[in-house]
Amino acid sequence: MKKFLVVICILLSVVYLTLSTLEMKRPGKSGYNNIKFAPVPAQTLALISHVAENKKEGKPKNLKMVSSMQEVLPVEHPQASFIKKLKREKIIQVRVEDGFAIAYGDVLLGEVDMETVGNSVPDDLYVEATAINLWDSNIIPYYIEPDLANKIEVEQAIGIINKTTVMEFVPLDSSKVDGIVFRAGKKNCYSYLGKIGGIQPVMLAPQCKVIEILHEILHALGFIHEQSRSDRDEFITILWENIIPEYFSQFQMVPDNYMVTVEGTDFDFSSIMLYKPDSFAKLDGMKTMQAKGAGQFVLPAGNLGKIDIERIDRIYGK
Repeated sequence: MKKFLVVICILLSVVYLTLSTLEMKRPGKSGYNNIKFAPVPAQTLALISHVAENKKEGKPKNLKMVSSMQEVLPVEHPQASFIKKLKREKIIQVRVEDGFAIAYGDVLLGEVDMETVGNSVPDDLYVEATAINLWDSNIIPYYIEPDLANKIEVEQAIGIINKTTVMEFVPLDSSKVDGIVFRAGKKNCYSYLGKIGGIQPVMLAPQCKVIEILHEILHALGFIHEQSRSDRDEFITILWENIIPEYFSQFQMVPDNYMVTVEGTDFDFSSIMLYKPDSFAKLDGMKTMQAKGAGQFVLPAGNLGKIDIERIDRIYGK
């Protein structure tokens, strides 16, 4: 039975990837005709394969299943005693939400066929990290789906980026094979990390405002959460005991190969990519992050920070 399920899963994956590379038409969506859509990343295929095989039946090549997170949570954290080791430089914790595999709270890894996996998705899913791909140019085609509730906010966010950085977001047309589509989401704001190829979505729930949209656009450009930098312990202390446990992954450090957009730059306490110091606290008034030394959290005023702009220009202004 296991072999049969594995074969079926492999066949479905091959068919899906084949279809994803073809020119696809979406009726009723002007601007989409003859535009290729991004294929499902390998991490998600591995996740689906794992679910089909069943957790106890082995480990697919691209999926690292571990039963603890000792190197994600510091040793002094009260839950570290029953959280096993994993290699932080290669492992990402994943959850499935709204039909997507998601890491770090709002980073998309790919779509999950819920009809295939059913309700059998385990909570302790981990995937092997792959390097971030940056965009080939500072010119990014984009499209806003007509049913998006926050179209005005998207245009405002794009206006800020076009005005303050070297980036140039331009309307998508059928001649473009790569770009970004702003699409309605159910619960939260999500984006892929960097360029994945094809037309990739930025998912926006109705409550996502300009500051959240800017945050997700920077994810799409390859920028990580500031508090998740692999060198963050030099600059901040994560107060794990104050964090709601289900949000621990929001503070997971990224693999070293995710540091490409911030490498060589100081920790930015005013970055739009940095969470507020009380984010996901158990109680009002609790801090979940604390600055070290002379560092001080500066809440962004609905705009990109000075260092955010400098980083974008350094990466995409070449």
